[in-house]
Amino acid sequence: MSDARRKTVAAMVAVVMHGGMLLSAFTIVPPAIDVDFELEWEMTEVELLDPNAISGDDLDAEPVPPEPDPPEPEPPTPEPPAEEPKLEEPEPEPEEPVEDEGPKRDLGKKKSRVSKLGPPSANYHVLMSTRNIRKLPFGQDAMNMISPLPDFEYLVTDGGFDPLDDFDHVLLASSNLRSVTETFLAVDYRIPRDEVKAKIEAAAAKNDEAIEWRDHGGVLSGNPKPTDGGTDWDPRHFVLLEKNIAVLIRPEFLPAVLEEQVGETKTAANFVGELTKLRRYAGRIPTAGVQFVAHDLHAALKRSNDGRGNPIPNDVEFTMEAQNDPEFHVRFDYVTTADAQSFMHFWHNDLRKAVDGNITAKIMLGGMLDDIEVERSGTEVTIWGELAQEQIELILTTMASVVERQQARARERLNERRTELEEKQREEKPTEGDGPANKLPR
Repeated sequence: MSDARRKTVAAMVAVVMHGGMLLSAFTIVPPAIDVDFELEWEMTEVELLDPNAISGDDLDAEPVPPEPDPPEPEPPTPEPPAEEPKLEEPEPEPEEPVEDEGPKRDLGKKKSRVSKLGPPSANYHVLMSTRNIRKLPFGQDAMNMISPLPDFEYLVTDGGFDPLDDFDHVLLASSNLRSVTETFLAVDYRIPRDEVKAKIEAAAAKNDEAIEWRDHGGVLSGNPKPTDGGTDWDPRHFVLLEKNIAVLIRPEFLPAVLEEQVGETKTAANFVGELTKLRRYAGRIPTAGVQFVAHDLHAALKRSNDGRGNPIPNDVEFTMEAQNDPEFHVRFDYVTTADAQSFMHFWHNDLRKAVDGNITAKIMLGGMLDDIEVERSGTEVTIWGELAQEQIELILTTMASVVERQQARARERLNERRTELEEKQREEKPTEGDGPANKLPR
């Protein structure tokens, strides 16, 4: 486009744009815009030809060759389209390796089955997965909670066992929590069998007992008895099974454990077969540290309420994880829907008033109660919550102190019974001298 045409177009555009702007602003027609056009003339020299030569009359003139046809112009070579600037693609970020989070924390989706591991007469079952507990910073606090129990005092304090290191699982089952001789104990040990045997013998010796082992085709059994010939108040037998499992069991279940003839007690043989699957039952809830199951409580306690009118659930299941911030899950199964509704009223009203009215309880439980989820479905009540490490440490320490006080009172009662028994023996046999006293249960 020539310079003149560019100026003309520019002028027209200026007129349209400015005129439109002014028209919209003042609604008047603008004056005409003068545009000067500068025309340049280019002078070209022209060579004059003889007309005769052009017409062909000049004979002396050399013939003018015909002008060749002008070559056809070559089509313009199309310019390649301008390449758009390439955007630099960001380098792909390296994929982060997927970390193994371990078993999902889904407490409550699977019910505990530890009740299948104890004798059929047992109403209470506790399974501690020490293999999970030992890795926790408060693992020892968890073991201190049950260490005052007579069986643990016998084996741990007197025998030298370390439950966190020597055992992977500890199972307690009982039909009467107030009677130590009714307690069934099973452990999944991880030390040599001879070492287990030696530590049991050490515990017996420290309690003035001796144990004679019997071999039943690779299974060892023995009953610690007083060395002074007194009455054996604890008739339970230690049995070292295969697959690194040891049990402490009442004599009526001994034939079943030894796979001997059990007569009509078919159910006794069932739990023995399940004992070898202890690890499998523990792995059903892989993150659990403690599982507690109680069933048929009305029959076991011979009552259906707590003495103040509050109904007692007939079945209870409690599970707590072995984590730094453990989840816990509780399941209550009541006999009637009305009993379950009564508990919900207690939880949302009576318990809250009791906690708010006690400074210590409010400090320990106030904030935790707000985060606990409680639901009811028919006769079943479920409770779910999560504890901070500080909370679980405080709870374990408090519970250990309570258990220790209870066991101290139990020992005092046993000592009183021992004194009464010795006095009665002297009165009945004064002429025979002071013979060996009957030994009370541990």
